[in-house]
Amino acid sequence: MSSHTLEQCLVESDPARLEVIARLWGLESLPKRRREATAALAERMLASGELEQVWTALPPEERAALTALQTAGGTTPWPTFTRRWGQVRTMGPGRMAREQPWETPVSPAEGLWYRGLLFRTFVEGPTGLYEVALLPQELRA
Repeated sequence: MSSHTLEQCLVESDPARLEVIARLWGLESLPKRRREATAALAERMLASGELEQVWTALPPEERAALTALQTAGGTTPWPTFTRRWGQVRTMGPGRMAREQPWETPVSPAEGLWYRGLLFRTFVEGPTGLYEVALLPQELRA
Protein backbone atom coordinates (compact mmCIF):
# COMPACT_ATOMS: atom_id res chain seq x y z
CA MET A 1 0.00 0.00 0.00
CA SER A 2 1.24 3.47 -0.85
CA SER A 3 1.45 6.23 1.71
CA HIS A 4 1.45 9.18 -0.68
CA THR A 5 -0.05 12.28 0.87
CA LEU A 6 -2.41 14.56 -1.00
CA GLU A 7 0.21 17.30 -1.08
CA GLN A 8 2.84 14.90 -2.51
CA CYS A 9 0.41 13.86 -5.22
CA LEU A 10 -0.40 17.46 -6.06
CA VAL A 11 3.31 18.39 -6.23
CA GLU A 12 3.81 15.61 -8.78
CA SER A 13 0.87 16.83 -10.89
CA ASP A 14 1.13 18.86 -14.06
CA PRO A 15 0.67 22.63 -13.46
CA ALA A 16 -2.24 22.82 -15.93
CA ARG A 17 -4.02 20.03 -14.07
CA LEU A 18 -3.40 21.80 -10.75
CA GLU A 19 -5.17 24.88 -12.11
CA VAL A 20 -8.17 22.77 -13.11
CA ILE A 21 -8.30 21.01 -9.75
CA ALA A 22 -8.10 24.38 -7.99
CA ARG A 23 -11.00 25.79 -10.01
CA LEU A 24 -13.13 22.71 -9.38
CA TRP A 25 -12.49 23.12 -5.65
CA GLY A 26 -13.45 26.80 -5.76
CA LEU A 27 -10.00 28.41 -5.79
CA GLU A 28 -9.80 31.12 -8.44
CA SER A 29 -6.03 31.34 -8.39
CA LEU A 30 -3.04 29.61 -6.88
CA PRO A 31 0.21 31.06 -5.59
CA LYS A 32 2.93 31.13 -8.26
CA ARG A 33 5.39 28.99 -6.33
CA ARG A 34 4.60 25.30 -6.75
CA ARG A 35 4.99 24.26 -3.10
CA GLU A 36 2.81 27.14 -1.92
CA ALA A 37 0.23 26.35 -4.60
CA THR A 38 0.02 22.68 -3.70
CA ALA A 39 -0.13 23.46 0.03
CA ALA A 40 -3.00 25.93 -0.55
CA LEU A 41 -4.87 23.45 -2.72
CA ALA A 42 -4.39 20.57 -0.28
CA GLU A 43 -5.58 22.80 2.56
CA ARG A 44 -8.71 23.68 0.59
CA MET A 45 -9.46 20.08 -0.33
CA LEU A 46 -9.05 18.94 3.27
CA ALA A 47 -10.99 21.83 4.83
CA SER A 48 -13.88 20.78 7.01
CA GLY A 49 -16.90 19.76 4.95
CA GLU A 50 -15.28 20.23 1.52
CA LEU A 51 -14.70 16.57 0.76
CA GLU A 52 -18.21 15.66 1.88
CA GLN A 53 -19.69 18.26 -0.47
CA VAL A 54 -17.64 16.99 -3.39
CA TRP A 55 -18.54 13.37 -2.58
CA THR A 56 -22.25 14.24 -2.56
CA ALA A 57 -21.95 15.98 -5.93
CA LEU A 58 -20.10 13.12 -7.64
CA PRO A 59 -21.98 11.07 -10.23
CA PRO A 60 -22.77 7.55 -8.96
CA GLU A 61 -20.16 5.92 -11.23
CA GLU A 62 -17.41 8.15 -9.84
CA ARG A 63 -18.50 7.38 -6.29
CA ALA A 64 -18.40 3.68 -7.13
CA ALA A 65 -14.89 4.01 -8.56
CA LEU A 66 -13.67 5.82 -5.44
CA THR A 67 -15.31 3.24 -3.22
CA ALA A 68 -13.58 0.45 -5.15
CA LEU A 69 -10.23 2.21 -4.80
CA GLN A 70 -10.85 2.76 -1.09
CA THR A 71 -11.79 -0.90 -0.62
CA ALA A 72 -8.54 -1.89 -2.35
CA GLY A 73 -6.56 0.05 0.27
CA GLY A 74 -6.12 3.19 -1.80
CA THR A 75 -4.15 1.68 -4.68
CA THR A 76 -4.95 -0.55 -7.61
CA PRO A 77 -2.77 -1.34 -10.62
CA TRP A 78 -3.45 1.41 -13.17
CA PRO A 79 -4.38 -0.99 -16.02
CA THR A 80 -6.86 -2.80 -13.76
CA PHE A 81 -8.44 0.46 -12.60
CA THR A 82 -8.76 1.92 -16.09
CA ARG A 83 -10.12 -1.33 -17.52
CA ARG A 84 -12.98 -1.11 -15.03
CA TRP A 85 -13.45 2.67 -14.71
CA GLY A 86 -12.28 4.00 -18.08
CA GLN A 87 -9.34 5.88 -19.47
CA VAL A 88 -7.90 9.24 -18.52
CA ARG A 89 -6.96 10.92 -21.79
CA THR A 90 -3.41 12.24 -21.96
CA MET A 91 -3.42 15.95 -22.78
CA GLY A 92 -0.94 18.75 -22.82
CA PRO A 93 -1.89 22.20 -21.52
CA GLY A 94 -3.03 23.48 -24.94
CA ARG A 95 -5.34 20.59 -25.69
CA MET A 96 -6.61 20.63 -22.11
CA ALA A 97 -7.49 24.33 -22.42
CA ARG A 98 -9.26 23.75 -25.75
CA GLU A 99 -11.18 20.60 -24.87
CA GLN A 100 -11.80 21.17 -21.14
CA PRO A 101 -12.14 17.43 -20.43
CA TRP A 102 -13.31 18.06 -16.86
CA GLU A 103 -16.55 19.49 -18.28
CA THR A 104 -17.50 16.22 -20.00
CA PRO A 105 -15.20 13.45 -18.79
CA VAL A 106 -15.16 10.32 -20.94
CA SER A 107 -15.08 8.03 -17.91
CA PRO A 108 -15.46 7.93 -14.13
CA ALA A 109 -11.66 7.76 -13.89
CA GLU A 110 -11.27 10.96 -15.90
CA GLY A 111 -13.87 12.76 -13.79
CA LEU A 112 -12.01 11.83 -10.60
CA TRP A 113 -8.67 12.75 -12.19
CA TYR A 114 -9.66 16.35 -12.81
CA ARG A 115 -11.23 16.70 -9.37
CA GLY A 116 -7.92 15.71 -7.81
CA LEU A 117 -9.36 12.57 -6.26
CA LEU A 118 -7.38 10.13 -8.42
CA PHE A 119 -3.66 10.11 -9.05
CA ARG A 120 -1.28 7.94 -11.02
CA THR A 121 2.09 6.97 -9.61
CA PHE A 122 4.63 4.18 -9.40
CA VAL A 123 5.13 1.95 -6.39
CA GLU A 124 7.63 -0.77 -5.61
CA GLY A 125 6.26 -4.29 -5.85
CA PRO A 126 7.81 -7.74 -5.50
CA THR A 127 8.87 -7.70 -9.15
CA GLY A 128 9.86 -4.03 -9.37
CA LEU A 129 8.06 -0.77 -10.03
CA TYR A 130 4.52 -0.76 -11.33
CA GLU A 131 1.97 1.95 -12.05
CA VAL A 132 -1.03 2.36 -9.77
CA ALA A 133 -4.21 4.36 -9.45
CA LEU A 134 -3.91 6.11 -6.11
CA LEU A 135 -6.26 7.69 -3.61
CA PRO A 136 -4.08 9.82 -1.29
CA GLN A 137 -4.07 8.71 2.33
CA GLU A 138 -5.97 11.75 3.67
CA LEU A 139 -8.83 11.13 1.25
CA ARG A 140 -9.36 7.55 2.38
CA ALA A 141 -12.36 7.42 4.68
